[in-house]
Amino acid sequence: SDLAMWRKLSTMALRASDLRIAQRCAAALGDVAMSRFLGQAKEIKVKAEEEMGARGADHYLVRSKLALLHKDLQGAEIELLNQGQVDECIEMYQKLFKHDDAIRVAEQSRHPEAAEMRRAHFQYLLDTNQDDQAAALKEGEGDFIEAINLYLKGGMPGKAANVIFQNDVSQPVQLLDTVATALTRAGLHERAGDFYERLNDLPRALDSYIRGHAF
Repeated sequence: SDLAMWRKLSTMALRASDLRIAQRCAAALGDVAMSRFLGQAKEIKVKAEEEMGARGADHYLVRSKLALLHKDLQGAEIELLNQGQVDECIEMYQKLFKHDDAIRVAEQSRHPEAAEMRRAHFQYLLDTNQDDQAAALKEGEGDFIEAINLYLKGGMPGKAANVIFQNDVSQPVQLLDTVATALTRAGLHERAGDFYERLNDLPRALDSYIRGHAF
C-alpha cells in the first residue's frame, strides 16, 4: 500500500538523516507532530549551513534533534551539554515530561533554579495525588521518613516496607508499627511478620507468619 511505502521510505530517510525526505514522509503519513519536528530540525540545519558552510550539517542542535528522532535521549543530552546548553537540555526533558531527568541535569549543572524545580515538581506530584512518585522523589533525596509516610498515604505498605528494610530504618518505632498494621490489613502477612520480628514483638510476628502460612 501507499502508506507502507511511505513508512518504509521514512525509516530509510531517518537512518540516513535526510530531514527533507523524512519530513515529506511524515506529511504523507499525516503525522503532523513529526512533520513539524523535522521541519524545525531542517530549518536549524539550513541556517547552520548558511553560516558555517558544509559543517552546518554537523551543528550540535541538528545532532541533538537527530538523536531525539532515534529515541536516544542520552545522546541528545550529551550533544547539548557538551555545548553548555543546560537550559535547552532541561527544556527538552520538560517537554517530554521527564521531570526527574530535567532536575538531574539542573542539579548536576548547579543551575540556580534546581532547588525550586525539585520543590515545584514535588508539590505538583502531591497536588495531583501521585503519592508513589512523590514518595520515590523523597526516597531519592534520602528523606526516608517522608517517603514511608507517602507510600502509606498512597496505600502502598509494601513499598514503605522496602524503604525500611533497604535503608535499615529503625526509628520512630511507631511508624514501623503503622507499616506492620498496614501490611496486615493488605493481607501481606509474611512481610508483617518480618516487621514484628524487627520490632521484637515475637508473638505478633509468629501470628502473622501463621496467618500467612509462612512456616
